[in-house]
Amino acid sequence: MTAPGVDVVAAAASGTADGPYRSMSGTSMATPHVAGAAAILAQRHPDWTGARLKAALVGSAKPVRDATLYQQGAGLVDLVRGLKQQVAATSGNVWAAFPWNGTGERVATKTITYANSGDAPVSLHHRDRQTGAAGRPKGQ
Repeated sequence: MTAPGVDVVAAAASGTADGPYRSMSGTSMATPHVAGAAAILAQRHPDWTGARLKAALVGSAKPVRDATLYQQGAGLVDLVRGLKQQVAATSGNVWAAFPWNGTGERVATKTITYANSGDAPVSLHHRDRQTGAAGRPKGQ
């Protein structure tokens, strides 16, 4: 999953030449966005485990158009969608890569269980998303 982490304006350490604020980039700037999103979800659903919170965040992430699966994982954290989405896979890690080894097609089976946190039943419609060697959806 990705989060905003490029050119984030943050408070500078006292006594530095940067002034009161400085622009920074990296994981240290993106991580608080994901932690904050998890904290807000935990406030809304105090009975959810850490794994359930992660599954909700991963399941509601928005894919970034020009990024590969290797660059973005599930996509950009989307808290608004996460708060509205009532169904999510109970396992946040359902993506897997199976490298081609030239001896034939490799097939894997994985059971995915969904949790519905809403009050009404929901029908789900699934489709697979195949990717090429570069991690981009086939056809890109």
